Amino acid sequence: MVFHNKNFLLFVVLLSLQSFLLFSQNTCKPCEEKKKKLLQKAPITRVLLIFDASNSMSGKWQGKEKISIAKDLAFQLIDSLIKIPNVQLALRVYGSTVKYPPGDCKDSKLVIPFKTNNIKEIKNLITSLKPTGITPIEYSLIQSAKDFPDNTSLNNIIIITDGIEECKGDPCKARQYLESKG
Repeated sequence: MVFHNKNFLLFVVLLSLQSFLLFSQNTCKPCEEKKKKLLQKAPITRVLLIFDASNSMSGKWQGKEKISIAKDLAFQLIDSLIKIPNVQLALRVYGSTVKYPPGDCKDSKLVIPFKTNNIKEIKNLITSLKPTGITPIEYSLIQSAKDFPDNTSLNNIIIITDGIEECKGDPCKARQYLESKG
């Protein structure tokens, strides 16, 4: 048999593969138990979200307040991570407590430490944030090294910001420091 439509052939192959996978998943209870055990032994992946709540986030971008855009982005990110096994999330916020001006170059705090099942808590806190202070990016990154309980896990940092460093810091220097800490 000769197929003249490669897309149709690809569809048939994918459909067959999907049927095989569904069939094998439904009929292999020992396989599911083995998969569960492997996931339990898989390393923990930790994701620290650093969120910018500085005064500059009250500005507009494409007609929408930057803080709203950042919140939406954070929620999408969090929702995508909950599907990954053995993930722990934490939240650090900067620029959220000391009003600008003058602001405070040490206005950075781990507000929710690493743990499982804290997504609702993280989303609620992010929802409550209002643009307030200044942007201490290097300081926040350096402080984030203390947020991780160990360096034996897969440690990740995601920073959501609109700004540039306002405290004469060097985010690249902070990155090098974090790499040295694992």
